[in-house]
Amino acid sequence: MPPSLWVQSRIHGKSVRQSLGTRSRQRPREIIKTLLDERPGTKRVELAPAPSISSAIADYLRYCEHNKRLKGSTLVSYRDTLEAFETFCSEQRFRTVDQLNLSVFEQFQASRSVTPKTMSKEFTHCPAYFPDGSN
Repeated sequence: MPPSLWVQSRIHGKSVRQSLGTRSRQRPREIIKTLLDERPGTKRVELAPAPSISSAIADYLRYCEHNKRLKGSTLVSYRDTLEAFETFCSEQRFRTVDQLNLSVFEQFQASRSVTPKTMSKEFTHCPAYFPDGSN
């Protein structure tokens, strides 16, 4: 029977030498990955579920009204566009914001029968909904 495997290294600046308590060759990889991923003195944080599209749209419109202080006519325009976007998302079975990306918005635009001027304005409304620009 092979001997128990040991690890000797520095993890987060701390010297570590310990038995991994296994003779398996695969299990040490999993244990070492866990040791490297853990931060001393921290608790694992569960991520909150992604908000629904409708609640995110409502939050965004409130933000536009109160923080950006947009004019009433601009808010009506944003609201109309985002309500149409919400309906499109519902029909396409997108429920939460983590399912969205700019490709979904492009599909939404392609499905719309609006004037080029309206399309141009909508193009400024929906991408603003993705503040980090990474979606």
